[in-house]
Amino acid sequence: MNETMPVPHELFSHEPNAAIGFCFLAAYLVVILLITALMVVVFCKIFSKSGYHWAMGFICLVPGVGSLVAMLILAFADWPILKELRSLRQTPPAPAPPTAQPPQGDFR
Repeated sequence: MNETMPVPHELFSHEPNAAIGFCFLAAYLVVILLITALMVVVFCKIFSKSGYHWAMGFICLVPGVGSLVAMLILAFADWPILKELRSLRQTPPAPAPPTAQPPQGDFR
């Protein structure tokens, strides 16, 4: 009954598939984090350009329905930038400043 605990480097010596599985899991998690970060940056930029606060892009982090909710907001809500454009188009343009009259008379 004098069994010793295995040394850490011996843990994976009997199961090489476990080490390979761990490497694939780590790579998978890194790829998922990179894709998630890219998605957040893209949604933040889209919300910013549409006139909303850029932080609304973090809605896509809600598990399951976040991206769907963000797309629905962008598709069906009235964008603040478009509201501003409509209000600017409805106001009459400012009158043009008077132009200078060409000099009249005889220049000899």
